[in-house]
Amino acid sequence: VYDPFLPYKRATAKENSPITVMKDIIKQSKSRRIELVVADEDPAELRRQTDETWQVLKHAGISSNSTLIPGVDHFGVVENIIQESFQVTQIAIEMMGLNIGNIDKELKNTAV
Repeated sequence: VYDPFLPYKRATAKENSPITVMKDIIKQSKSRRIELVVADEDPAELRRQTDETWQVLKHAGISSNSTLIPGVDHFGVVENIIQESFQVTQIAIEMMGLNIGNIDKELKNTAV
């Protein structure tokens, strides 16, 4: 199939790919933890790219994890992020060092 815009599409995809900026990410992330999440209902190519990115981070010695989120696609991840029990939300809460459970308990015990 002939597509006269294919070279531009490839160039744009390469330019926007996280792999092209990995050196900068690695350089700025020596003391950071990076969490990659990908939904199990996302396209196989997106899951492959996430794994490739994680492998690059691990090889560079960056503290990182890659988590497959079951039962959703990438839209579902965004839609469910407001749910405290959602796996991605729990990862974020843990990374921020928050203890939401205790805050919730304290609020319930506070007299108004």
